[in-house]
Amino acid sequence: MRQERPGPEIEQEKFGRNIEIHAFFVRHGEKGLSTTSGETALTAEGEEQSAIFGKSHLRSPVVKAYSSATQRTEKTAQLASEASTAGKKLNRVIKDELRFQYDPHGEFARENFAIKRKILGSEDEFKELSPEEQERKLSLSGIEQTDHYLSFGEKRPDPRTFSPVETASLVALRVAKYIRMAERLKPGSIVDFVNATHDYNIAAFLKEVLVRRVEGQRVIGFDSIAEIGGPIDHTESFHFDIKTDAQGSQSVQLYFRGENYEFSQERMNELVEIGKRLA
Repeated sequence: MRQERPGPEIEQEKFGRNIEIHAFFVRHGEKGLSTTSGETALTAEGEEQSAIFGKSHLRSPVVKAYSSATQRTEKTAQLASEASTAGKKLNRVIKDELRFQYDPHGEFARENFAIKRKILGSEDEFKELSPEEQERKLSLSGIEQTDHYLSFGEKRPDPRTFSPVETASLVALRVAKYIRMAERLKPGSIVDFVNATHDYNIAAFLKEVLVRRVEGQRVIGFDSIAEIGGPIDHTESFHFDIKTDAQGSQSVQLYFRGENYEFSQERMNELVEIGKRLA
């Protein structure tokens, strides 16, 4: 007797079982130093950092890479994917949600570069410093610049530069897509997604959703990036591990700097709604 194939509704029930998604959001590798422009390419060190990130973090059978539309993030995504141990590496895709939307000629850019110049000095002066002093000043500059941007909260620093909340909302959109994707993948799928983005995007998102314990109190976010270990360094990342079991029950874990953090699902949902209006 010929057996009929299961209908689409029965086959669909099998999707979303025993799934693993590892969604990495990584800052690009080291870029060329400039006190007048933010749009510089990866250095040789930055290229090496990107490859090391891919080799050490991207180990699933399938890797798919995304980036914002800058040379440094595209190259980071490319090198990380190529260096991964994945058997299948899918094409890189540019996504608007990973961009840092700012006006290079606006007030925020001028203020930001003024902070950098004040701390680092001219490019020639910076090159004369010892490596230790360069590292110290870069960290200080990173803290001041990041805190300056995050201080705007829901307000745009200038009309064409997204607010920190808007920037965080675009990252939240991508996270939400990965969480929903786990329900639709074939049973047993294990996939790494690398999203090459910018330090402000990562910092803005973490400020909105990261939950810490401070003196026994549950605290969402931070007042200064220094409270979570300083600015986001080149090829530093956070990632979400999204898993389902044999029954389709889902768990979502956030990892940053080697620690597993609680995150605010309520704030994540709010950010997603904000992001939908921007996308």
